[in-house]
Amino acid sequence: MKLSRYFLALSILCTFSTQAQVQYLNKSNGCAVVSSARLANETDSDTTYVFKYQGACNKDGLAEGRGRAGWQIKGSNRSVVWDGQFKNGLFQPPNQPEFTGYIALRDSQFAVALGSLSNQPIAMMYALAIQANEETMLVCTAYLGVLIPDMVVIADEERANKLMFDAYQAYKQKCSGQFFQYDRTLERDVKVRLFSELARTQSLRDNLREIGPELRVETSFRVRDDKINYTNNDVAREAKSALRDRNAAQAKDNKRLELRQWFNQNGAELYVEPRNLVQNVFRYQGKTLMLPVELLEVLNPSLARVVGASNTRGYGNDNNALFMRGSVAQWSKGSRLVIVRVIGKGGANVPRQYDQDMPLVELLQELPCKHSRCVDWLGDGSSKLADESKP
Repeated sequence: MKLSRYFLALSILCTFSTQAQVQYLNKSNGCAVVSSARLANETDSDTTYVFKYQGACNKDGLAEGRGRAGWQIKGSNRSVVWDGQFKNGLFQPPNQPEFTGYIALRDSQFAVALGSLSNQPIAMMYALAIQANEETMLVCTAYLGVLIPDMVVIADEERANKLMFDAYQAYKQKCSGQFFQYDRTLERDVKVRLFSELARTQSLRDNLREIGPELRVETSFRVRDDKINYTNNDVAREAKSALRDRNAAQAKDNKRLELRQWFNQNGAELYVEPRNLVQNVFRYQGKTLMLPVELLEVLNPSLARVVGASNTRGYGNDNNALFMRGSVAQWSKGSRLVIVRVIGKGGANVPRQYDQDMPLVELLQELPCKHSRCVDWLGDGSSKLADESKP
């Protein structure tokens, strides 16, 4: 059954067994029936069973419509009879949801078409039957797989959850709320899983019962009250994480742009870490620089001692302090970016109890930092603004 890539397909999945699908051919009329592997397991040769089929065939030579398939063991009264409706060779179990077609998967797995969701006409529902024994095929086995054309719905957690709940309700209604417990781990839950239709064949084969690389979305509904027992949507989480990363990157770009504008508007020539001034103040004398600083102490209303607000070990201490002249009377503890003009060594402009060879700068503008190392403006790690550069 070929589905358009634009259509949203929903599959309800269970399993027959690990044996391959088998077709039994009625030689008298050339019509074949697709059997379960359980029958095949008991067949060592073509003569073990005498197989007969009475009924109509489709153009592909498979049982179609009303028919009767029978397996009679030679020399025994034991027989297996399938009497009812067939679709493309597959037996339609009585008193269970009717299907209009199926997709053959590996082993004895068949995703059988149950129609479309009433509120989403383009969403086709599939259920995979299980051959519980030779005479009973089950459709309501409480595993669902939702096939969608792309990952858009899966990545939208709200839409994905609604789709899975709608599918669960439709499946429950078709099964009259009765699910056959062939798996002891089921505990009367219906597990809904999402697959991308573009990779559906491999996904359905490999991830029917276990979460795998092609399947990272699952919700388990408790049948008795329709409550969610468990839900997991790695795809949505990854989409949200990617969105957070994009937003964070955009925020950093916006912050860097704001810093660049402030830098240019105030006539700064270069971003420099204060340790460079301590090492050689004459190199920068007379220049207008942007520095990241942290307050050590305010010496008087117009003079303060500061150190670099740097993540470089060994420079954030008294031995690497510099003097800042300007409007510092209202300064409090914390880090800030400053634009300064480099005067030179402190000399007679600083109190005698301090090292007068330490640099003296004149404060022109300041910009508060939320982080102690001003990473909110300068970035961190590989994204940090390089020393002796421009933002």
